[in-house]
Amino acid sequence: MLKSLPFLLFLLTSVELSATEFETQIQLEEYQTHSIPIADGSQWQFQSRYELPITLDAVESYAKHQQLEIKIEERSFNQSSGGGGCGHSPACIIVLPFYLLDMLTADTVMLDQVSFYHQGEWQIDMFYSRPHGQLVRIKSATISMLSSPLLQQTIIGANQQAMVQLSQQLIAQLPKLQTTEDLSLFKKELSGMSYPVQNFPLQRTQRLMALELMSQSSLSEAQFMTLASGWCNLPKYYPTLGGPEYSPLNLLVYSSPLTQGENASYLLDCVKTADVFSVEQQASIDRLVGLQEQALTQLGHFISAEWWDDSVKQYFLEYLPMTSHRQMTTLNPLLGIYHGWWIENTISEADYITLVKDYPEKSAPLREQLKVTNPHVLQARMTLVEEGILSPLPLLEELTVAGVAIDSQLAQRLAKLYWQDHYAIERFAILPRQDKDIQKQAYILGLLAPLPESLRQALPAESGSFDARPAWDIAILNTQNPELEISLQQRPRLGDLTPSTPQRVSTRVDEHGSPTYAGLIWYALSFHPELYKQIGQRRLEALEEEQQDSWLEKGRSLWEQLPRPL
Repeated sequence: MLKSLPFLLFLLTSVELSATEFETQIQLEEYQTHSIPIADGSQWQFQSRYELPITLDAVESYAKHQQLEIKIEERSFNQSSGGGGCGHSPACIIVLPFYLLDMLTADTVMLDQVSFYHQGEWQIDMFYSRPHGQLVRIKSATISMLSSPLLQQTIIGANQQAMVQLSQQLIAQLPKLQTTEDLSLFKKELSGMSYPVQNFPLQRTQRLMALELMSQSSLSEAQFMTLASGWCNLPKYYPTLGGPEYSPLNLLVYSSPLTQGENASYLLDCVKTADVFSVEQQASIDRLVGLQEQALTQLGHFISAEWWDDSVKQYFLEYLPMTSHRQMTTLNPLLGIYHGWWIENTISEADYITLVKDYPEKSAPLREQLKVTNPHVLQARMTLVEEGILSPLPLLEELTVAGVAIDSQLAQRLAKLYWQDHYAIERFAILPRQDKDIQKQAYILGLLAPLPESLRQALPAESGSFDARPAWDIAILNTQNPELEISLQQRPRLGDLTPSTPQRVSTRVDEHGSPTYAGLIWYALSFHPELYKQIGQRRLEALEEEQQDSWLEKGRSLWEQLPRPL
């Protein structure tokens, strides 16, 4: 048998031919049809305008007839990459994927490559399946090979008319295709007919065929999207495809199968650049935007809050303006809040509180954009902190960075927060205990200390715990306990502080919750630079004196332990 030979060479005498001349010589006036059995028992149809061997068994007699030499070798091909380094070169016209049904699922396949030569000059390569020995690929200077697994048909030397006929047959099969795999293969085959060559006439014809099918058949949503996706993708690569009869706007009037918001978004993206819509097209757009709105109310459908937030933003800024009414059709409270923000650029205190209490996860991306410079946002966040729903530190940090003006009402609310406990002491196995209320108090002192004295004197003051009251008296009331300086000398100090560094105040506490460092008090003193400097200097002097006394005491003790002379 021919394919069992590792190498077979026939030498015949004739006039030398180029590859192009050889292909012209074997070209037929009309297509010839051949049918061969395939693995599932059905027939695969070949239509060829060239005299070529369709099976490996026919190679030897064909070579003798054409006075050619042949070389046969085994080759492996990877379907995902095309194999053989062939790519899309004009000298290597290959149609993917393999058309044989039992080869469609294989990642790598083995083929018999037959190379034809005339007097030692290469003419054409043909590839045959193993073990079936059926033609699956052609490497040629000019001959194209177009295959459709769905139609079980291959055309060798396909001209424009043949590709139009194949497109028509393929599109007619769409209503019969139900599975995702078949629909994906349909889209690949239809678009592959004009790739990599930009065949605009074929694309326009396919569009008209698609519209005719839509007008005559009841397509499912998946079938409609298979046609629409191919249609909508084309303008990205081929912006000019002809007149209005080829426009994707024509899809709108046939979009009734669509029920899912994401498919509605896809089609709207396809047509949103149009300036004018007909009455019928506008009605379809209104319905599609309504589908989007309904989909946005199904919060569980969106895997992440960011995805939902982006979809809502796009809905209000891009899709809703496309409607004739420009109004929402549902009374969803969450979408109503987003409508106020994206359309009117407003949000109320009550709306913000609703976002936090009822939609904490989905509203997180939007709330990150809403800053305390907005008075409604500030009031809402203060209320939520007072109710214990939000932590105070993020709010205080943002107030400090933004430089928000503190009025008397806000000052009163901040003063009350100062005296309250919002954080439990954090206990760790190895690291020191932490009490973030100390840092919270430092931020509040930083916000209130610059206020006029008359306003500070009217703020509510309590006894507080540990360092809270002494720090308040120094920063807010401008008073201090005479014994404070002695107390500071007896406690460790951690670095220098200034009014602009509340974040550096230590939160470390002991097992009783008492601050390890007097950072809050030193921070309060920083609002009185001279006093801060004086007390700091006297503390250093006291520590040095204490250290000297300690050395004298140690020296005296050692002297007393020395042996006395008899």
